[in-house]
Amino acid sequence: MDLRQLRYFIAVVQAGSVSDAARQLHVVQPAVSQRLSALEAEIGVQLLVRSRLGVKATPAGLELYDRARSILNQLTAAQEATRERGGQIGGRVGIGLLHSLSRLLAVPLFRELRARHPEIVPEIVVGYSSDLIEHVKASRLDLALQVVKPEAKPAGSELFFTEAVCLIGNRKLLKHLSGPVSIQEMDGIPLLVSPTQPIHGELRAMGQKLGVPFNIIGNIQSSEALATLCCEGHAATFMSETLARNLVRTERPRLKMLKVMGFDRGICLYAHPETPKSPSVQACEAVLADVLRREFEAHK
Repeated sequence: MDLRQLRYFIAVVQAGSVSDAARQLHVVQPAVSQRLSALEAEIGVQLLVRSRLGVKATPAGLELYDRARSILNQLTAAQEATRERGGQIGGRVGIGLLHSLSRLLAVPLFRELRARHPEIVPEIVVGYSSDLIEHVKASRLDLALQVVKPEAKPAGSELFFTEAVCLIGNRKLLKHLSGPVSIQEMDGIPLLVSPTQPIHGELRAMGQKLGVPFNIIGNIQSSEALATLCCEGHAATFMSETLARNLVRTERPRLKMLKVMGFDRGICLYAHPETPKSPSVQACEAVLADVLRREFEAHK
C-alpha cells in the first residue's frame, strides 16, 4: 500500500462516490478507480461495494478506513512536529468538546486560538466522553474533554472543575421539590430522557437498583428539544449543571433546576499518554484550559 491509495480510499468512503471523490481530490475518475482496484488486489479482500446508489465500505473496508485515517493523522502529526522542532508552530489540531459544554466553549475557544495562535487550524469535534476518548486513542483527535468521577481522577490529569447533574423541569411541575433532590423523590415525575446520553443511562440504572420506577414518557436525543418540552411542562429531564444553569438564566426562565444527590462529575483534559505532545497541541491545551476556567467561572 502507498499513501496515495489510502488517501483515495478514505475520500471515496467519505464521499460515497468515486466521481465525487475524484472531484474533491482534483484528479480524473479512472485514476481513483485504478488505485482502488490495486488496493483491493494487494490486500486480497473486497473493500467497497458499488451499486447504482453509490459506493459503500464492506466490514473489511470499514476496518481499513479507521486504520488508514489513524495512519494519515499520525503522519500529519509527525510532519507538524518535525516542522515545529525547526521553529515553526501551526497546522491541524483536533480538539474534542463534550456535548454539554460545546455551546459554552466552541465559539470562545475558536476565537481565543485565532487570536493567540493564528497558525493553528483547530478541528473542533463534539461528542460524548467515551467516544471522544476513543477518537484520541485512534489518533483522530489530539485532545478531548473527559468526564470522570471527582474521586477517581486519572493520574496526571488536572481536574478543571466539578459540577452536579441536575433535574430540570417547569417550575409548576417541580414546585413540590427543593434541591438537592434524591432519586427516590423523582418517583412519579414524568421524565423525558435521551437514549444516547450516558448520564441518563446511569440515572436510570440507579433508579432500577433502588427500586424507583421512573415514569419515562419519551426518549429524545436532542438537548434543545428536551429543554423546550420541559419548559412547556410536559416532563422533566436531566442535564449537566453548566448547561442547565445557562438555559434557566438566559433562555428558559420557566425552568427550575435541582441538583441530584450523588451525581457530581469532574471535567478533565485527555491526551494519549503514549503520544508526545507537539508544541501546537501544548498551545491548544493551554488555551482550552484558560477558556474552560474562564467560561465556567462566568456561568456559575
